[in-house]
Amino acid sequence: MKLHTVRGLVMFALLGVLLALGVAGWLRKGRQPPASAGANQNEDRATKTHLLDNTAQPSAHDRPISARVARVALLRNSSLDAAEPTAAVSAKPARAEAFDSAAAIARIESLEHDGERNAAIISAGPALSAALPQKALELALELPDSPEKNDLLQRAAAAWLQTDPSAALEWINGIEDAAIRRVVIHQYVDNLLASNDPAGAAPWLDRIPNPVDRNAMTSRVSESWARLDSHAAWQWATTLPEGEARSIALQNILSSWAEQNPVEAATAAVNQLPPEEQPHGVLAVLLSWTQRDPAAAASWVSLFPESPLRETATQNVVGNWALRDVASARQWLEDLPLGPSRDAALLTWGSLHSFTDH
Repeated sequence: MKLHTVRGLVMFALLGVLLALGVAGWLRKGRQPPASAGANQNEDRATKTHLLDNTAQPSAHDRPISARVARVALLRNSSLDAAEPTAAVSAKPARAEAFDSAAAIARIESLEHDGERNAAIISAGPALSAALPQKALELALELPDSPEKNDLLQRAAAAWLQTDPSAALEWINGIEDAAIRRVVIHQYVDNLLASNDPAGAAPWLDRIPNPVDRNAMTSRVSESWARLDSHAAWQWATTLPEGEARSIALQNILSSWAEQNPVEAATAAVNQLPPEEQPHGVLAVLLSWTQRDPAAAASWVSLFPESPLRETATQNVVGNWALRDVASARQWLEDLPLGPSRDAALLTWGSLHSFTDH
């Protein structure tokens, strides 16, 4: 009986051990992830071990859930931090490459097709104008007439005149192309006027071949010079040869002079101009004087002897004065002595107002 009992207890103990081992194996098998997932996790841990301390870390399955959540957050933040420098670097603007003028010229010279060559000249023109303005001007001469050609001529001329005006002007003397001569000279005159040097610009007016352009530039020079020094500008203008440019210069200077000192300007117009130029000169003075002091201008005109000049001046005074002070202009007109000048003034008045002379 005792032996049987002992055997039973042994068998029961063995069954308990086997059962415990089976349950433990089943539990371990249930907690292991699939082979593919385990491989991926091992690979992920291998690529991110640099984010963790070098000390040995327990297995992910051996850590509590809170530790695993903290590890995921750490990996996620570390990934974002690692990406930021890359984004910052990519956001920096690319450094502009230095312009290689020799390479640009070599490429232009290698092109035989006119269309491609012209396009290359226009493309490299702005940078080439700053680096080698003379070469840019020479290449611009090859282009057909177009806004792009004019723009390149102006850019190159401005750059060259800014850095070496003597060389630019010496070079232009040997150029027969009227267009480029015009651009370079205009740019040079513009530079002188911008630096308040009309006296330096004046000698270059004769080199402008087109009379319309020459007259326009003469007008600019005379206006600029008169504002700076009316007497010096007047001396220059009176030496100009007869023609439209001289007439423009004289009138501009007298008008500006009259704004500063109308008596001096009036005296110069009457005493220093030849008879054929006096009417235009007197009118230029009156144009400014009647706007500032019409009564004084009218008194000056009253001193003129009866003549075509007096007739023109009287008409000018009445017309300008009436626009500012009708009553005063009418009173002056009524006080004029009978004669051609008064009759001419009445015609001007009649075109502006209804007036009956008794």
